[in-house]
Amino acid sequence: MSAFPADVLGDKDAAFTDYGFNEMWNTGSFFFSPRAKDLFELIRRTMNDKRVNEEIALYRLTSRNVDNINDRYIKLNNTYNLGRMRHNELMFAKAEKPVKVFHFHPRMKELYKDVKPLLPAHLIELFTRHGY
Repeated sequence: MSAFPADVLGDKDAAFTDYGFNEMWNTGSFFFSPRAKDLFELIRRTMNDKRVNEEIALYRLTSRNVDNINDRYIKLNNTYNLGRMRHNELMFAKAEKPVKVFHFHPRMKELYKDVKPLLPAHLIELFTRHGY
């Protein structure tokens, strides 16, 4: 893992990642500036109106470019949200190295075992103090 870049958004208001193996947004990690408040309101309204979760709402908005949303975000490589649930080898291979964000749950022992060698010592110590 490495330091998180301060300029990840560039001139955009938000940054999202997809799952890497399909076109759906993965909202396990996303990044935004205060200017993105209206985007989150748009997502919330879509969730409520269509009775869908935030990933489906965001997909609906971006696939239709509602309110020119596509001009306001950047799509990041999955190095900013490397999940460890499905297609692990493919997703790790696609991620730019060093990985910036691992998305995993330490209580899931098998997944944590796979990720642990890639984590910094101070994070492992923190998990250990909390019983993981």
